[in-house]
Amino acid sequence: MDEAVSSQVLDIVNESQKYAILVTPYLALWGHAHQALSLAAIRGVKVTVIIRRGEWEPKVLQDIAWLTGNGIQVLAAEYLHAKIYLNEKSVFVSSMNLTEFSTKNSLEIGLTVRDEQAGRQVRDYVKDTLMKLAT
Repeated sequence: MDEAVSSQVLDIVNESQKYAILVTPYLALWGHAHQALSLAAIRGVKVTVIIRRGEWEPKVLQDIAWLTGNGIQVLAAEYLHAKIYLNEKSVFVSSMNLTEFSTKNSLEIGLTVRDEQAGRQVRDYVKDTLMKLAT
């Protein structure tokens, strides 16, 4: 199941047609994540990444600069601990941070919801709470 978690995060981005929102407290992009996000931006997908506000290490600052340089919106929220990845069709709630370390070393789990009604509460939480709190 662990190797499927990072693949599911990438699938959320790769399958997005209108938008993708990635909520993760910690950020350290790896090659496949760069590729998926870059291609989504080229396709005209509105991508937003919400991370935890704090003292960021140089790698995080580099990733933020890369994301914004590729037209991807980056927001930061205090005390963020949620890991939610979604697009217009799917919601993926997971234990995985959007970091290379998590893809290779952590034991992770996630749940994908493709039913519109079932995913609505999570979508509403992300859009109505997290995105309003983040700047």
